Amino acid sequence: MQKGLFFLFIVVTVTVSSAQPYVDVLNVRTIQSPDQGFIRRNNHKNSFEYFNASLTLPIRFKITGGALIFSPYVENWQVNLPDRNKQPSLIVEREQFFPTGIGLPVTLLTPIKRSKFLLNTTMILRNNAEKISLPGSFQAGGFVVMNYKINPKLTLKAGLYYNREAFGNFFMPIAGLEYKIDSSFQIWGALPGSLFLEKKLKNRWYAGLTFKAVNNSYQLFHGRYIQFNDNQLSLFSDLYFTKNLVLNLEAGHSLFRRIRLGNSGKIKQYVYEEKINDNLLFRVSAIYRIRL
Repeated sequence: MQKGLFFLFIVVTVTVSSAQPYVDVLNVRTIQSPDQGFIRRNNHKNSFEYFNASLTLPIRFKITGGALIFSPYVENWQVNLPDRNKQPSLIVEREQFFPTGIGLPVTLLTPIKRSKFLLNTTMILRNNAEKISLPGSFQAGGFVVMNYKINPKLTLKAGLYYNREAFGNFFMPIAGLEYKIDSSFQIWGALPGSLFLEKKLKNRWYAGLTFKAVNNSYQLFHGRYIQFNDNQLSLFSDLYFTKNLVLNLEAGHSLFRRIRLGNSGKIKQYVYEEKINDNLLFRVSAIYRIRL
């Protein structure tokens, strides 16, 4: 019975969605970014700690061949801006911020009959704030992406992302691919969000390069919000202790990081928009993964 359920899970999340070469059923990760680095070090100091836990829960539609996938998650930040109190015009005098996010992405995968197209429609409901009941903490958004399978090794993607951020409406075009170069080397992702280059080194050891872009905003106390923009370039190593239990280790650097504080009233404006340092990044993840 258990083997049958696992097989159903693989069919739903992979053969239907034609996505990355594995499925992370459970992923618990933490990131440390101390105020140390190699580039852009002459700006304002900053650092953060980050925690995230996420699930993947699919339902398959046998008649259409599509699927409905629920991906709940919870996240927590501790952002430090030690230079912020040097701005005498600011009302809220503190250096640390503790925003939390609770989200539920819901994805509908719809294969287009008698074609090589697959439509990915995702709705994202989330609450981003220091306290869940703060006005303006609820955000709604999502994205629509069309996949086109050129051949068994190459799939192209294009679409549009939208979210109602604390600072207003945010739109972003999406372009990506899935390319299996050979049996041990693959590339996949959707920019500007993320991109992965993965190489199988040994039976239980994979490594590669990853790029992730972060653009989130969170409601703060006293009518403020914090906006976090980061580009994270890292080397990663995935160690498989068993067939499904994975330890993911990453080390990298931020690129053009930006942390802003703004007013969340009718007149939205930044009250802190200074250039800040780019820092080192260290990520550790414990994952229950189904590899294809």
